[in-house]
Amino acid sequence: MSTFLVDANGVLQPIGVLVAGDSRYELLPGVREYTEEIPGLDGEIDFGSEFKARVLELHCVLEILASQQPAKIREIASYLNPAAGVSTLTFADDPGKVYFVKCSGTIEVTRNASWIEFTIPFKMTNPFIMSATTTSLIGTGTAANGGNAETPFLLTVAGPVTNPSVVVANYTMAYTGTVEAGQTLTIDTEKLTVKIGETNALGTYNRVFPTLQPGNNAVTAAAAGITTLTWYSRWI
Repeated sequence: MSTFLVDANGVLQPIGVLVAGDSRYELLPGVREYTEEIPGLDGEIDFGSEFKARVLELHCVLEILASQQPAKIREIASYLNPAAGVSTLTFADDPGKVYFVKCSGTIEVTRNASWIEFTIPFKMTNPFIMSATTTSLIGTGTAANGGNAETPFLLTVAGPVTNPSVVVANYTMAYTGTVEAGQTLTIDTEKLTVKIGETNALGTYNRVFPTLQPGNNAVTAAAAGITTLTWYSRWI
């Protein structure tokens, strides 16, 4: 995974171009609405909304002689190659937050005698901005989501424990069965998976997959074993 940084001088590293402007401060990503019109009823029935993929544009400028421009343009293309997959993008003026991006769309380069300019259309298929590092809570306590959007988490319960039950933000997550010493029950509330080791254990789980709301979330650990929550804070 490639890593991009807009440093304190506004330079996009490692490409080495000046970022003259960006679209970070659009309030929200696009929204996908689920509604239905019913004949004879006013308005629509609202079945909820979801965020679409987000577009983050960086307007870039570089002072460079015309004779050096073709080679530099090819170098920039190699950094932005979407076939290389998703990259991380961070900004020095907003530390601790990571954007997962991939170049999407055509980039037209304006060439002049001593400079070039272009706009990078980064696409965020995950429209949320994530914390740079995870936070963990072991045992009973408070799980603090420092972002402004709900976030999924990874719950592990290391054995030995029988019928472990963990309460997160008033949601009871209950597994029926025994987790032996040396085994770990893992519940991923984003992927909606439940495993003991690599074995699927969804069939004996109560299928409750909560998220952490912004702010503090109370956690009550299982009565035995070692309970651990791990999560990223998340922003829209």
